[in-house]
Amino acid sequence: MVNLIQSAVAQRPFIVPILGTTKLSRLQENLGAMNVRLSATEVAEINHILNQLEIDESYF
Repeated sequence: MVNLIQSAVAQRPFIVPILGTTKLSRLQENLGAMNVRLSATEVAEINHILNQLEIDESYF
């Protein structure tokens, strides 16, 4: 399953996620996203899905 870090890095290779993890296994999992290469079609599909989400900006 593709995660958001993989999607972000696929679109902008200079993006460096700030990880707030406390477990080494989760850090390793997140860093593994750097080794995933998404096709343009996969990135477009992810963006299409994300653009359909409604964001409750009052939460932030």
